[in-house]
Amino acid sequence: PLCWSGSGSKMFSTLHFCHFSPRHFKKRCQGRMRKHVGDLCLQAGMLQDALVHYHMAVELLRGVNDFLWLGAALEGLCSASVIFHYPGGTAGKMAARKPSISHPADAGKRHRPGRHTTLTDYRQKRGLP
Repeated sequence: PLCWSGSGSKMFSTLHFCHFSPRHFKKRCQGRMRKHVGDLCLQAGMLQDALVHYHMAVELLRGVNDFLWLGAALEGLCSASVIFHYPGGTAGKMAARKPSISHPADAGKRHRPGRHTTLTDYRQKRGLP
């Protein structure tokens, strides 16, 4: 693979071949696979396993500077952590909030697309012939 090298004080950077060890590639592949398995565990609802796989992926990917996949593993870790710490969800906490500008008190009375399934239902609701 090609890499850029050079310090900030130089006007031009040079392009050269990086020599990554097989160990580097192996750790990167292992980290990416752990992240992928973590995703699958999260989708299957196996939160403990997902957390373990994401933690391992973060450690491996951080060690090889694979920042894109590291970010994805951290995102998965955050998602699994939220689900683990709030098993019932956060929907109940919304009801305790005061109405805000984005959720006015009459929001439920407004027309919502798909509310009336047929033209006949619409006419009956409105008292039309």
